[in-house]
Amino acid sequence: MFLLFPLFFFKVRRRIDSDSRHQSSLTRAMVSHCPPSPRCHLPLLVRLSFILANLTASSASNRAALGRALPHLLALLEFHTELLLVAMEEAEVCI
Repeated sequence: MFLLFPLFFFKVRRRIDSDSRHQSSLTRAMVSHCPPSPRCHLPLLVRLSFILANLTASSASNRAALGRALPHLLALLEFHTELLLVAMEEAEVCI
């Protein structure tokens, strides 16, 4: 079973890489469902982040396609970093 996972992963990755609209759909889903607000659907944000990271890790064309969503991704990062810092301050956790 474990040996089948890499084959499945590469098959799915090839399918997503075959058309730039697939990656655009993933980034649009992130923009639509993960606004920089407390109402963000965090489980979806985490899953989409991992998928996009895997797709861009070894593909320059995927990194370029993701560039259009960069302002939104940076706003998400800044928003959730601020939430984390506030929570740590309230819990009196030092880094």
